[in-house]
Amino acid sequence: MVVSFAALLGAALVQIVLRNGFATSLPGADELTRTLVLWLALGGALIATREGNHIRIDLLQKSLPAAWARSVERLSLGATAGLSAFVGYHGALLCWLEFEDGRVAFWGVPVWGTLLIVPLGFGAMALRFLLRLRSLKS
Repeated sequence: MVVSFAALLGAALVQIVLRNGFATSLPGADELTRTLVLWLALGGALIATREGNHIRIDLLQKSLPAAWARSVERLSLGATAGLSAFVGYHGALLCWLEFEDGRVAFWGVPVWGTLLIVPLGFGAMALRFLLRLRSLKS
């Protein structure tokens, strides 16, 4: 994550200097920065779900009796796992379509490779939510 963030800052800084100082730009740097932002965002989301620090609305759970709150938490985890799996599945379909299309994003990197974090990240998040749901039932 640190290396990706440093690369993102470096590419953005080079672009700023080249555009403002020399009226040119580094080919592919804009695509690289967009890709790095996507990977960093989903990498951060993976870390947050691993540690249980992801964004969630739990006002209802906090105001209900323990038995009801546990049921609401199960429902919430199941829905979140399902939604994450749904996005991951469709991210995989997008990667497959881009693979078939054969387009290149930047510097010889295929577009499907830049998008691979979507099915992998959301698939991993779905698995984490399912495992957390399973641990609640025991």
